[in-house]
Formats: sequence, C-alpha cells, structure tokens
Amino acid sequence: MATKYLITAFLVFLFSVTISAQKGLSGLLIDIETRCQPLTVSSETESDVHAFVAPLPVIQLTPELFLESILRDHNTPIEVADFHDWIDSQVTKQNVEQWDNLRFFMIGRLTELVVYRVGTVNVDTYVVGLFNGRVVGIRTFEMRT
Repeated sequence: MATKYLITAFLVFLFSVTISAQKGLSGLLIDIETRCQPLTVSSETESDVHAFVAPLPVIQLTPELFLESILRDHNTPIEVADFHDWIDSQVTKQNVEQWDNLRFFMIGRLTELVVYRVGTVNVDTYVVGLFNGRVVGIRTFEMRT
C-alpha cells in the first residue's frame, strides 16, 4: 500500500510541475474546488469541503503565521494535526477514491502540508500547504462538544 502511494505521489508530482506553472493560483483553486465537490466532513454535523486561500501571504507555515494570514487574533485557540492522519480519518469505503484524488493532488502541488483546527467548539478546519508563498488548500467546519 505504501509503495502505491509513493509511486502515485511521484507521478502526480511530475505531472503537476508542468500544470502548476501554467495555471497559477486561480487555476489551482479551481482544481481543488472541483475535487472537493463530492466531499463532506462528518462530526456533530456534516460540513462541505471547499477550496481555500488565505488573504495574506506567509514565508513558512507555523500556527502563529497561519493565524496572521487568516486575519485572526494571535490568542485564538489553534491545534495542529498531521495531513495524512486527518485525511485518513475522513476516508470511508464510499469516498476513498475522492479523498485520495484530493490528497495526491495537494501533495503534488503544495509544500508543508498541515492541518490547523481554529477555535474550540465551532472549529474551522484548514488542510493547507504553501504555493508560491500563499496558504492554499481546503477549509471545512467541525463541531466539538
């Protein structure tokens, strides 16, 4: 299984170098949104998944810089989670293909992939990486009690 992921990720990376250079940020967001269309996240409620780009650019992804990039107060509660672990937690038999499609697409185009959960009860979840100094990825909502 791990070999399959590595081979697929490598092929996606090779293909994406050419495509990303041609499309830029707007094309990348359209491609991410297209891959998000069939996906939802279940917690206390079900939430849609959408493409996301932070309003402000960053040099690297840290929790503090991420909060600044989304114009949130530095005292806002934020948790960091692993990209693969979070996606794996969303996968079911019915949606494995769609989540893997999004996973490999993001691996091939973004660096420093990470998950940030912002808030405590009403949690904004960002699955993001860097693309030319911009924080790009997906955003969804999770409810915690």
